[in-house]
Amino acid sequence: MYHPHLLSLPAGQHPDLLIACEHCDALHVRAALEAGERAICLRCGAQLYRDSTRAYRRLLPLVVTAVILMLISNMHPIVAMDLKGTRMETTLWGAIQVLYAEDMTPVALLVFATTLLLPLGELLMMGFLLVPMAQRRMPRAFHYIARAILLVRPWGMIEVFMIGVLVTLVKLSTVAQVLPGVALWSFGALVAVLAAILSFPPRDLWRHLDADITHDVPAAPRNGVISAPRSHYPTATAQGLLACHACDLPSPMVLEGTRCPRCGATLHHRKPASMARAGAFLLSAYLLYIPANLLPIMVTQSIFGTQHDTILSGVIYLWLSGSHMLSLVVLIASVIVPLLKMMILTLLLFTVRHRSTWRLREQTRLYTVVELIGRWSMLDVFVVALLASLVRAGSLATITPGAGALAFASVVVLTMLASLSFDPRLLWDNLDAPPPPIDSSQAEHARTH
Repeated sequence: MYHPHLLSLPAGQHPDLLIACEHCDALHVRAALEAGERAICLRCGAQLYRDSTRAYRRLLPLVVTAVILMLISNMHPIVAMDLKGTRMETTLWGAIQVLYAEDMTPVALLVFATTLLLPLGELLMMGFLLVPMAQRRMPRAFHYIARAILLVRPWGMIEVFMIGVLVTLVKLSTVAQVLPGVALWSFGALVAVLAAILSFPPRDLWRHLDADITHDVPAAPRNGVISAPRSHYPTATAQGLLACHACDLPSPMVLEGTRCPRCGATLHHRKPASMARAGAFLLSAYLLYIPANLLPIMVTQSIFGTQHDTILSGVIYLWLSGSHMLSLVVLIASVIVPLLKMMILTLLLFTVRHRSTWRLREQTRLYTVVELIGRWSMLDVFVVALLASLVRAGSLATITPGAGALAFASVVVLTMLASLSFDPRLLWDNLDAPPPPIDSSQAEHARTH
């Protein structure tokens, strides 16, 4: 871990030597990092960047491996089930088709996008860029593709889907013989490979492109850290700069609304309409959270009758069946995490609205937590999709998605949109704002008394 110093560069230095913290706007001078090191913002404690040289060198083989594993995972059954002589099996695509057939088109599209379309699209886009970069050539449409990777990454949920498969296996193992399929093992390997790929930040593609193809920008030397009160840290705004949200390049404030000179993205001082958009998404999530937990998320029809299961009843079922760990995982991911995300976002919006400067570092950390845990709430949606595609044994048993599945999926998407819309730098703008002017009559009254 390394704390880059806060210094003003002499005129004429390359702007790549500067980096503005995307959480608090503090302006730092980049330093060359050792293998495995991370640069941490002195002001808010968030990670600024990390050494990605080793990850970049192994990125292309990992991307090729991930594409092969994804193809295998979608060509073979994930799991098979034998229920009283009736054999049923499912693939990821089969689960999506069942959701579509049950008039759950929005949920089907969400599962398709988060487990197949967007993860595969990101891998193909990265491969399209990395092959010419490995040959020290400028990739075609690099600007657009690199920005697209940045947009789709938060929505890939293969690892969440894998946990959903494990929960499904436990649920079915008490009523039928469950046989793991080829795709189960390939999905497990895919999760491990994707974890290594996701450790590489998409924004670092710009720096490696500069270093490998155009020019190598020297890093600032490590000559110590300047300590200062947090209210006096130099910020990009105070220096008349704004950072591009796509490639991190600092640009003069006068260029706001124009295109970034490096990547072509539109430059904004802060995320446009951040408070209004985040508030609207959050309010909608609150309204749907109640039906998401009260309405049945799946309906089971069998020779014993019809059973309506909510999220909480599924947690209770796992606990009573002895799967205490998975029961806690589902409880945390599907009940506690969505509510926790909404409460944290409410606190952040309240802080900005009331111009509070209370515990800004802690609130910034809470925002990073929301970013990390956002997609794990999709766990129950994946479980329902798998169960609905597997348990279709006619008169013996049939599982169909309930209305709660659509409401719950909507809550997950809305909370993710709210966190992506919120700009954490607004929290620190309250600290950086100048004090309100003192009325002249009040000042005169103070002097006389």
